[in-house]
Amino acid sequence: MNNISIEYALFENIDAVYSNVLGYKLIVLDERITNDIHKDFIVAHEIYHAIEHEDTVAFYHHAKNAKSRKEREANEFATKLLAYGFCIEEGTTKYDIMRERGIPEEMERFII
Repeated sequence: MNNISIEYALFENIDAVYSNVLGYKLIVLDERITNDIHKDFIVAHEIYHAIEHEDTVAFYHHAKNAKSRKEREANEFATKLLAYGFCIEEGTTKYDIMRERGIPEEMERFII
């Protein structure tokens, strides 16, 4: 089964973590980000790890530059997933899309 569960906990220095424990895919979000503008981005980022890096433990901490290939891939996936289907009208910029969809500014390189 490929279900992914999302739970909440109180973390000290991270926003989220993905883990696969005995085939049980789990994303745990810091309970303080429930109303964070980037919450959907963080969830999408962790979903990518659950799909593509399912046997890895992945921690999300909002940082300007991803330090690994896996983190860059997860950032790109989350950005493109959230931007998908955005109705672009004349004068719309990639920053409008990012603001509307809660995509962190440093991910603008992934929006074409």
